[in-house]
Amino acid sequence: MVVNTSKENLCINKLISSKKEIIFVEKDMIVPDAKPDILNTICTSGIVCLYKTELQDEKLRIDGNLNTYIMYLADNSDDKVRGINTSLDFSENISIPNAREGMNFKLDVKIKSIECKVINGRKIGIKATLEVCVEIYSNEEIQVVNNIEDDDNVQILKEDLKVNSLVGIGDTKIYTKETIPVQDIDNLAEILKSNLCIGDKDLKISYNKILSKAEAQVKIMYLTEDNRIGTVTGKIPLVGFIDIPNVAEGNICNTNYEIKNIIIKPNPAEEHSINIEIEVIVKCMVYEEKQINLIQDMYSPCEDLSFKKKQVNTMINTKQVNDLKQIRENVNISDITNKNLLDVDIFPNLSSEGRMNNPNMFDRRIRM
Repeated sequence: MVVNTSKENLCINKLISSKKEIIFVEKDMIVPDAKPDILNTICTSGIVCLYKTELQDEKLRIDGNLNTYIMYLADNSDDKVRGINTSLDFSENISIPNAREGMNFKLDVKIKSIECKVINGRKIGIKATLEVCVEIYSNEEIQVVNNIEDDDNVQILKEDLKVNSLVGIGDTKIYTKETIPVQDIDNLAEILKSNLCIGDKDLKISYNKILSKAEAQVKIMYLTEDNRIGTVTGKIPLVGFIDIPNVAEGNICNTNYEIKNIIIKPNPAEEHSINIEIEVIVKCMVYEEKQINLIQDMYSPCEDLSFKKKQVNTMINTKQVNDLKQIRENVNISDITNKNLLDVDIFPNLSSEGRMNNPNMFDRRIRM
C-alpha cells in the first residue's frame, strides 16, 4: 500500500571526530647586540596566533606563531632586569581520521608551558608546549517523515523529539587598535611580559546578522628608563557582525575566537603609553531547536504495510552554559618574605571531565 506522507527538512550537523594533541615549538635565539648578556631567565610568557588553518583529507594543517616575552637577569651591575621579545613560527599537520576537505571544524590552541634555557650569555633556547583541541563536523540534509495524511485505516505510534537543526555557519574578521596609558612618571623603555585572554563574550541576534561582542583583556609588565618595573592592564573591545541568513532570536549560537595577529609595542617615552593592535577571527555555528513527531511504528488492519526506519546520528539539547568558579588557596613560600611579588603565572590543566549522576550537572577537574 502506498500512503501520502508529510515530511520535515533537517540540516544535521554531526560530530565526526574530536582530537586533542600536544605539539612542541622550539627555537634558539641570539641576544641582540643592544641587550646585555643573560645571567639567568626570570620568566617567559607568550601569545598564540593562528594566521592560517586548513582542513584537508584526514588531516588539519595549522600555521601560526608564538609571540614570546622573556624577562631575564642581566649579567652586569647596571641593568638588573631586561626583556626580549621574539616570535616562534610553527607549522603542524595533525592527523584526524574521517576528516574531509570542506567539513566544518572548531579549533582551540592554548599554551600549556613555556621553558627558556640559557645556552650561553648571548644565546637562549626556547621550548613551548601547545595543546591543540579540534572538533570536526559534517553537514547532511535529511527529510523526516512526521505524519501520514490519509490515516483513516492506519494506526501510528509517534515519539516527540527535540533536535538541533543547523541554520548556518559564518565568520567575521575583527581588527582593533588601542593605546593603553601608563603612569605619567613612567618613561617606558621596553616590554618585559604580556598576557592576553578574550572574555566577557556576548551575542545579539538581529535580522540575518549576529552582533558579536567581547573584550581582549591585556596585562603588560614593563621596564622604565630608570630601571623600575611597572604593570598595566587594559580591556580592548572586540565588536563585529556575522552574516548568517535566516538566523532568528532564540537560536543557539556556538562561537569560537581565534587570534590571527597581535602587535604590542611601546610608544615614544614622552607619550607614556603602549600601542596594541589585534586581529581576531570570530566563527559561529547557529542551530535552531525543532520538535518533530518521529514515527516509530504503524499498523493497518485493512492493508499490508511495509515500514522501514533509518538510523541517523544527530545532536540534541545543544546548549552553552557559562559559570564562574573561584579558586582560593594560601601558598607559603619562605623565599619571598619581606619582598614584593611582581606577578604570577597560572596554567590551568584539565585533568578530567564528565557528567555526574544528575544529568544537569557536569564535573570538570582542573589542576593549577
